[in-house]
Amino acid sequence: MNLVVYVENERYREWVFERAWRIADKHPSRMIVLDAINDHHGTQITAQEPHRDDAPQIFREGVVLGVDGIRAAQRIQFVEALLVKDIPCVLWWAADRLFSSETFAGLLNVVEHVILDSSGTNTESNALREFASYFSGTQPAALGDLAWMRLDPWRDVIAQFFDDPNMRDELSAIRRVAVSSGSDSEALYLGCWLASRLGWKVRDQSTFVNAGGAVISFEHKREGEIRRVQSVRLETAASGYSARVEGETVALEVTGRFARAKRLVPLQAIDNTSLVERAILGDRTDEIFMDALHTVGDLLK
Repeated sequence: MNLVVYVENERYREWVFERAWRIADKHPSRMIVLDAINDHHGTQITAQEPHRDDAPQIFREGVVLGVDGIRAAQRIQFVEALLVKDIPCVLWWAADRLFSSETFAGLLNVVEHVILDSSGTNTESNALREFASYFSGTQPAALGDLAWMRLDPWRDVIAQFFDDPNMRDELSAIRRVAVSSGSDSEALYLGCWLASRLGWKVRDQSTFVNAGGAVISFEHKREGEIRRVQSVRLETAASGYSARVEGETVALEVTGRFARAKRLVPLQAIDNTSLVERAILGDRTDEIFMDALHTVGDLLK
């Protein structure tokens, strides 16, 4: 595959570079890095050959281009000249801006798959709002957000509260959702995932309305390590459902009418490199993700 990586944030540069090279080391690829950070200029080229008895074949190549101060049209020309033809092309966009970036618009014409990471930015809410608006219509490429993918274990944890068919009525009775996380994106995605699955509509930045007209409050706050959810609490008129990180596990507890004893369940650990790898190797857009992203966009308008 061709792996194009664009980075313009000094704070996250090394984090992105390290994981991108790990991916390139594992998969036959040509990686093209556009380093748009101030004062980063010049070109670095690397190639690695496998150790075989037969004639060596290069299976990993990398080019790092310092593109600070270079116009978007020239950046696109560089990429097009370096692409290996007739193989998939993936773009990892490690930046906040979409609408104001002519580079992003140009790269969309040459890639089939775009990976974003809204919680790896300095202005998460603005980034999510822009992502949702930019991709409000038909997507020109498969799309994914690492912040959304990190939530797979948490969506499973929340679903466990209502696995019993007798508890399904409680879903329509939810009146409050509260999420604590080290980054805004994960909390917003979780709340809006619930809203999109349960048919809630956005009323304002802190409330949803269900099909029957009942109002559901949505609260989210920053707590704990970046990119990690710390707790989720759902409340109905009858019961409270809470899930909170305790070490390497999540403590599940239900109080009120449907009270259950506290129990601990393992929290699946997804390291960031594996997450990036899974995102890059995917070949289609998750429609549930898109529903949640559009709901986030409505919430942040």
